[in-house]
Amino acid sequence: MRCESALIRLDEMRTGELDSREVEAVREHLESCSYCDRVYHRIADIAVNARSLRGECPASCAESLDRRLFDRWTAATIGGLELWVAFSAEGLTSVALAAGRSFESFAWSYCKRFDKDLRCGELPEKLARQLADAIAGRGVADPAVDLSGLPPFERKVLETLVSIPSGELRSYAWVAREAGRPGAVRAVGNVCAHNPLPVVVPCHRVVPAAGGLGGYGHGPEMKRRLLEREGVDLERVDRMERDKAKYVRAGEHWYCFPTCRHTRCIEAGDLEPVRDEREAAELGLEPCSDCRPLVSAA
Repeated sequence: MRCESALIRLDEMRTGELDSREVEAVREHLESCSYCDRVYHRIADIAVNARSLRGECPASCAESLDRRLFDRWTAATIGGLELWVAFSAEGLTSVALAAGRSFESFAWSYCKRFDKDLRCGELPEKLARQLADAIAGRGVADPAVDLSGLPPFERKVLETLVSIPSGELRSYAWVAREAGRPGAVRAVGNVCAHNPLPVVVPCHRVVPAAGGLGGYGHGPEMKRRLLEREGVDLERVDRMERDKAKYVRAGEHWYCFPTCRHTRCIEAGDLEPVRDEREAAELGLEPCSDCRPLVSAA
């Protein structure tokens, strides 16, 4: 046997992976070649020393690796809805209706979007409570959500949605302006349509600037039901659509979105519709500093 052939078999012989014929051939070569014999004993010494260095992986390292590779999931029934819920140590990451959808489908979509697998876990009480509050219409002012796995623009849009007060509506154009991309109205609509955390991140509070409630990933009836639970006056919204008006007059000097908190004390019959920003300017009205309607100008 030549040195080249012996050297590539040394570690296999040490671990017992060679058959008896090959072992005999290597041993014969080692007896006649001092160089290969030294290499063989050096490999054996390295293997012994490596075993002595082996230790337990530090808990902090194991936890960090687990967070990078896995999020947790659970099945939950909250507010009468059966849900698949995914979450990380930082908060909720994804919520989906379980009706008509298998966990395998949910997990596959999750892995494709977030590049993480899911392991079963117990939903923390804080996260279960905020889901219950959101579904019941009580709203979640500062939800514990983890948007870190999403691209920057999606993350900014979803953070903007969280800023919309419970019981109020904003337009897609308003969200685009608030997110710093005023020309990206269509892209905002796409982000809302693929919102991984519906209800908690309230895409149901976003409506077309032209009027009406618009679409919703879980259907228009679900959208109306969520808004009614939050106290949105849907008759007022429907009336504004009939009047082809984006805003209403609130007091002598300013105008608002029709669901702004400053307009709730105005009776429906006393609402003075304002068609758009141009008409507001002609009337000498200033935009409300709370709902910032001028930001919605397309």
